[in-house]
Amino acid sequence: MFKHPIPYISNLVGGLFLTFLICSCSQQSAHRTYVVALSQCSLDDVWRKSMLRELKIEFEPYDSIQLIVKGADNRSDLQIRQIDSLINQQVDLLIISPLTGKELTPIATKAYQRGIPTIITDRKIEGDQFSCFIGADNYAIGLNAGNYVVQNAKSGAHVLEVVGLHSSSPATERNAGFRQALTSRPDIKLTTRKGDWIYQNTKEMLARDTTINNIDMVFCHNDMMAIAAYEVLHDTVSARHSSTQFIGVDAAPGAGLEAVADGKIKVSFRYPTGAHAIVQTALKLLSGQEVSKNIRLESSLVDAPIARSLLTQSGETDRYQKRIVWQKNHLEDLKNRFSFLRNTTLIIVILFVIVAVMLIYVWRMNRRIRYFNRELSIKNKHEQEQNKKLIALNTQVQHATAQKLQFFTNISHEIRTPLTLIIGPLNRLIRLMADSPLLPDLDIMHKNTLRLLRMINQVLDFRRLENDKQEIQVEEIDLVEFIPEIMSYFDHLAKVRKINYTFEKKEVSYKVWIDRDLIEKVIVNLLSNAFKFTPEEGSIDICLYREKTSIYLKVSDSGIGIEKDKLPHLFERFYTDNTSSATSSGIGLYLVQQYMQLHGGTVDVTSEKDKGTTLLLNFRIGKEHLLGPHIHEVNINMHSYVETVLDDKVEEKLIHHEYPYTILIVDDDNDMLEYLEHELKENFTLLLAHNGQEAFEILKKEEDISLILSDVMMPKMNGFELCKKVKENAETSHIVVVLLTALSNIRQQIYGVVGGADTYVCKPFHINYLKIKIIRLLEERTRMRDELQKRIDQGEMKPLYKIDKAGIDDVFLKRFMNHLEEVYQKEDYNIEQLSIDLNISRGHLYRKMKTLTGHAPVELLRNFRLSKGAELLTQRDCNVNEIAYNIGFSSPAYFSKCFKAVYKMNPSEYAKKSSCPHA
Repeated sequence: MFKHPIPYISNLVGGLFLTFLICSCSQQSAHRTYVVALSQCSLDDVWRKSMLRELKIEFEPYDSIQLIVKGADNRSDLQIRQIDSLINQQVDLLIISPLTGKELTPIATKAYQRGIPTIITDRKIEGDQFSCFIGADNYAIGLNAGNYVVQNAKSGAHVLEVVGLHSSSPATERNAGFRQALTSRPDIKLTTRKGDWIYQNTKEMLARDTTINNIDMVFCHNDMMAIAAYEVLHDTVSARHSSTQFIGVDAAPGAGLEAVADGKIKVSFRYPTGAHAIVQTALKLLSGQEVSKNIRLESSLVDAPIARSLLTQSGETDRYQKRIVWQKNHLEDLKNRFSFLRNTTLIIVILFVIVAVMLIYVWRMNRRIRYFNRELSIKNKHEQEQNKKLIALNTQVQHATAQKLQFFTNISHEIRTPLTLIIGPLNRLIRLMADSPLLPDLDIMHKNTLRLLRMINQVLDFRRLENDKQEIQVEEIDLVEFIPEIMSYFDHLAKVRKINYTFEKKEVSYKVWIDRDLIEKVIVNLLSNAFKFTPEEGSIDICLYREKTSIYLKVSDSGIGIEKDKLPHLFERFYTDNTSSATSSGIGLYLVQQYMQLHGGTVDVTSEKDKGTTLLLNFRIGKEHLLGPHIHEVNINMHSYVETVLDDKVEEKLIHHEYPYTILIVDDDNDMLEYLEHELKENFTLLLAHNGQEAFEILKKEEDISLILSDVMMPKMNGFELCKKVKENAETSHIVVVLLTALSNIRQQIYGVVGGADTYVCKPFHINYLKIKIIRLLEERTRMRDELQKRIDQGEMKPLYKIDKAGIDDVFLKRFMNHLEEVYQKEDYNIEQLSIDLNISRGHLYRKMKTLTGHAPVELLRNFRLSKGAELLTQRDCNVNEIAYNIGFSSPAYFSKCFKAVYKMNPSEYAKKSSCPHA
């Protein structure tokens, strides 16, 4: 089999390039990098900042040195831990500036004994276990400061000495040298205070000290303490110290030099950082050379002129240093560029060789590549054909799956029809056999029928959830009242099986916002499972309690339990426990979980085999979490009535009365058709049809149909299509349409109402509810018609003008009135011509107008002309005869007769009453 040449060439290029990199980097890798660690007792002090800056400048030229800096924040314990960590890192050289020599001696000795070259700087440690000490002669600095005081102090002068940290060697030695010099002037009064090297401590100490008065000269062991003393004694205390001279030590840029240059400090004794000496000594130690055990740094007196000169030099030094660093970086960049250019020739040669090899290889393999491509093309074509087949098969599978699911849903809907035929007669038998010994059996049949209905509803609920169409109607419910109602469904079963069935609550009320129907299904499902798997004489306990912002409902049973490996799958759809003898659809607990999630809650389960199961529902308090387009709040509490006080007399009166209405019943199920005919024939005149098409044919023949009661799912023409056809036809649009269906989806119900249905009744239904629904719809239609008829009889035609609805009947009435407006003046215009103009038969026009207004078309035309006549009698300057002819009457006498029948007075009297002077 042919292999592509690219991988081989890539490997060749990579190998050559790697060889080049190794060769170019070998010289650099030969140089070792040394790690030098600096342990400072503090990094906040100006002198130490200056020392660190100078160290970095001194180390800058040496690329092989890596400097690590640690600051201990004036804490010996922290500095000891830091040095110990550096020892463990095995640094190559250690520079220690100790806070106190005594405390730092053991750790410095440890580093030295581990073979790490150790440089002690600034402050000394005890013993000689170190490589080198680099620092100034602090005794000499103190002695020089004392000599300056001896030479410049007046007779009987009061001198204040502010010493550094007492346990550090510089403070001890400077104090000793200073006191030694003052022995030559016994007239000088010396006062000593501790400043611990720190500016803030010195300032606070002097500000609190009220015993210090009339100070002539102040010697501080560093410049920062001298500046603090100046600010307290010179600026804030009083003018008594305006002539006080301040002497410091360090003369470091950033504080001391500036203070001397500004005159705050009279003189300062330079305390060198020793950065150059430290770096040179470190380089010698790293290279294995011998160094002196002690290296002394020279000090000098710095006054204002010298300070200004040193500041100038420091600024120039900084600028030169930055320039040097920039030049070094620039040179390094140039060096890298030169190195790259130097090796470019080699790279070009290598690439040329590679290109040549590639060209030869490509030339040799070109024919084999074309052959290989032909093979690939054939295979690709074959795979495309296979892919098309797979896509077609997948489409078929998806279509078949969708058809199966739709078939399953349709079957579930159809089951509701026989359930209606079972529940209806059962309800009648239970009412008629209230004292019969067969009543318990009927109750059992009724409960199991309802159970079957709940199972069918579960299937339909599952489909709604799968299609994301489940909506919830939330309201505030008290679980203390709600739970016992649901528990009562299982009271008989608990009694028969001798199960200890209890309800426990911690408080008197637990109010939550829930969908009453959905949560009832949740709890019923949990209790059904508990009773299913709990043996006789077992126990089922329900407990309500509150924790923080949640209310918990716990359902526990003493049943067979669930194995631990099955618990994670318990809420999966279609999951069933095959070890159980009980049958299950596997969607009950799935629906429980989904319904709880819709409410923003959770459901958890704990179980132990052969010991029982506990399910815990978590309801969040309040309704802030209930957000989304699928959540609606019930505005009126529909459960605020007391069922025991409902009066059944009105219901009995309504359902046992015979009404003058004709109802067309449409259903493809013969049993349902016979059941409805049997139940409704005592109240109404009935016509029957087996589908929508047959029903519409009956509508064309029959004239007095008041209401259509139709199933939705039917062959040839379903209920939706029948309703739409009835409502869109002007001859039949006035007929009331009630859709009777097993479709419980609210969106399907909305679709039916939008199509013109007057109402929806879901199967299974209570027959009395259906009867009353029909009676009320027809009575409301009759009431509206009678009201309109009464006003027309009184000569008022305005109600017919004010119709502003979009229904087809309303549109027809408006069209009818507009047409009368055009033709009422024609004396020979009659109803035959009117029906032709409106494109409707005379018989249908008559029935429609009688149904909608209570008047025949001819009566409406006559009353319309009379209303126009009444209007002219009040507005126009003409006599009654002229008005009669103008509004389409052939005889003024007939006009007067008709006018008096409607308005209860003749036209002349009406005109006088309306103040018409020429009547």
